[in-house]
Amino acid sequence: MERAYKTVLINIVKKPLKAFGTIYAFDLYKYQYVFLAIAGMAFTVSRQFYALADTRNTFFFPFVTSVVVGAIFGWVGIGIFSLLIYWTGTWIKGRATSRDIINIMAYASLTNTLILIIGLICIAALRFLGYSGVNYPHVWGNTYYTIIQCYFYLTVIINILYIVLTTLGVSVAQGFSVKKGFFNVLLAALVLIIPITILVIVI
Repeated sequence: MERAYKTVLINIVKKPLKAFGTIYAFDLYKYQYVFLAIAGMAFTVSRQFYALADTRNTFFFPFVTSVVVGAIFGWVGIGIFSLLIYWTGTWIKGRATSRDIINIMAYASLTNTLILIIGLICIAALRFLGYSGVNYPHVWGNTYYTIIQCYFYLTVIINILYIVLTTLGVSVAQGFSVKKGFFNVLLAALVLIIPITILVIVI
């Protein structure tokens, strides 16, 4: 079984369909809550990036808060979206259980580990260099701007990879084509976004 986990970790980006096939076949759920927690931490650290990098602010308490809140968000937020994927998948005759989808989403979110690591490296670099959030030249070549922009573009690329992995994982678990898997993910997103949008407009 441990060999199956190693196979998945090696192939999750290089051969994602093979990796997700292994996850689904062997029901590899052992580390799913750890992966979800890391994904949530990456999100909250990213949201608090400027505050954490600012040398005028203390680091320890805001960072610990981001980690704790992020772990909870990963479990709850991604868990809810996984259930929406499962629910909307039943409309189009998907075969996966809710547990299958949550597990697939947990492994897809492994890419967020990179966002967390890169984010912490950039925050450490900015604090070391004395970043204080004040005006600075927004041009490539300025150290602060270069670090911040590199972090931004890397997170965009990694998030695109996350969407791709989620789509591939859902297609494997549901027994769908890749296009139908993407439609399942999109449908779940619309079910989440449309009511919120209507509520915001009405209020």
